[in-house]
Amino acid sequence: MSEPYWLDGRDLPDLIDLQAKGWTVTISATRARWFPGHTLAIELERKAANA
Repeated sequence: MSEPYWLDGRDLPDLIDLQAKGWTVTISATRARWFPGHTLAIELERKAANA
């Protein structure tokens, strides 16, 4: 889980690329715990090779 202060459209292709490579990418404004309203919660999960 990461909660960056800055994220914009230039960063989305990297997240889309991870998803295309089999990662689960979740972005949520409501799940941010650190400075809600100013950060996004970004969760990256790598799927198991045998899944």
